[in-house]
Amino acid sequence: MSSALTKSQSEDAEVAAACRLLAAGGTLWLSPGPALIIAPGPTVRAANKAAAALVDALAAGGLPGLAELAQRTLAGEPQSERLQIQAGGEAMTVELVLARLGAGSDVLILGRDATLDQNLRNALVESRQRYKDLVEISSDFVWETGADGRFVFVSSKGALGYSADALVGSPPDSLALDSRSAGRMPFTARSPVDSVEVWCRNADGGAVCLVASAAPLTDQAGEWRGARGVCRDVTAEREREAAFARSRNRQVLLARLVRTIRDEVEPQNMLGAAATTTARALGAAGCVVFRKSAEEFLPAASRGQVPPEPVVQAILASLADAAGVIAIETEASGRALATPTFYRQRRNGALLLWRASTDRPWDAEESDLLGDVAGQLGIAFEQIAAHEELTRLSSTDALTGLMNRRTFLLALEQRMAAAALSRTQATLAYVDLDNFKQVNDRRGHQAGDEALREVARLLRATVRPDDLLARLGGDEFALWLERSDEIAARAFGERLIAVGRGLLPLSADPERPLGLSVGMAVHAPGKGEALETLIARADATMYEVKRTGKGRCLIAPASAGGQPATPASENGR
Repeated sequence: MSSALTKSQSEDAEVAAACRLLAAGGTLWLSPGPALIIAPGPTVRAANKAAAALVDALAAGGLPGLAELAQRTLAGEPQSERLQIQAGGEAMTVELVLARLGAGSDVLILGRDATLDQNLRNALVESRQRYKDLVEISSDFVWETGADGRFVFVSSKGALGYSADALVGSPPDSLALDSRSAGRMPFTARSPVDSVEVWCRNADGGAVCLVASAAPLTDQAGEWRGARGVCRDVTAEREREAAFARSRNRQVLLARLVRTIRDEVEPQNMLGAAATTTARALGAAGCVVFRKSAEEFLPAASRGQVPPEPVVQAILASLADAAGVIAIETEASGRALATPTFYRQRRNGALLLWRASTDRPWDAEESDLLGDVAGQLGIAFEQIAAHEELTRLSSTDALTGLMNRRTFLLALEQRMAAAALSRTQATLAYVDLDNFKQVNDRRGHQAGDEALREVARLLRATVRPDDLLARLGGDEFALWLERSDEIAARAFGERLIAVGRGLLPLSADPERPLGLSVGMAVHAPGKGEALETLIARADATMYEVKRTGKGRCLIAPASAGGQPATPASENGR
């Protein structure tokens, strides 16, 4: 019994001694760190000045974990823990060490104010997280390469369709789009790199445009040990920019075509400019514009190289049923892009572009652009057709289809100028119908019109392709005979009189047969004869025939004098 009391008294003495160390004036009273002794409960036996916040928190039940730590300490080894407490309305972090005091149930707690350390740690963690978040927001992936040039780190989400694990350990050049890009990759930068563009290949084999910034890594000796940087995928932006540029180019081309069609008066110039503009805009080696006549495509303008004729015909055959742009590629012949043109659902032409087989293939954007061009050309073809029809109507006689007086006189000026340059003679012939008034009076104007159309048909069958033929008005016709001296004119006049006999069935009265009276004037270049003088000579000679019996051909005297007119035919009245 006395032995047990002695042991208890000894333990109590040890606890009391420890408590004195913590009491005011004791060795640990002014210790900067908290120190206290607690008994089960927990009950605070003693505490130094720095432990006031702990004592208050324990009394308020704010440290439920401290009792548990004390129990574990009594049951085994000393414990250490970092706890958050409130001191003076502010959060405080203390780092505690708990040890059993002697053999009893009291626990000695020694602490250290770790608030500053914790705040610094928290600030560091927050700073690192903030930096990480900003880097990940501002870039698609972060990377680092080692001294061997291979990836040693790639951000967790990976890059270019590859996982981070798949990229780590691989050489960056394996991502290069082609051999030219391999040597210019920023992943092994030896000097700082800022916002450079590089094209890479993603996991699916597609092209990706990256904007990269990088900095080299060196050791303490200044030796290069790798690089680290960030990359941002700008492929979508570049595609949008390219699409915008293509759209702008399309608008420029179409505006140029519209301006060309609007400003050019001559159809040939209009189509030639359209072929040139289209070929340049689409990077074609050649362009051919076709107009549709009946069921056939006829070339109207071209620029640059054109494919062989058999290839052209095969392409045009393919366009017969095509509703839009078609691409035809052959290694032997090349690459063609062709489309029909329409106006109100009616085919009126075609457009053919050409590239060599070694050039790049046609793409969808070029195909769309050609379709837009074809739409404009379809309208242009219709405008040209309307222009040609107006020209034809203004230059031809509506009844016979021959040249009218105005057009004939304009053409006559040009022919006389050409004859002066070539020093060749030519003949102007005036033709008038005999007894035509009786046809109109007795058989009606419809019969008269039929007689005039028959005269036009007979004259067309008589003249040569390069001669001119016109209806001057009423029953008067005129001819320009190229390379025709007086001998040739005389022979031609005899043929005309013979041809005129074909009009006899159309006569209104057998006593007054329908026939031709012809007056001719031979134009000799170099004598200074004016157009008006030549016309007056031919017209006067024709009226001389009418006055002296009709049904004959006379040749006017030369403009500078000469023999009087002599009959070319004595056909009678």
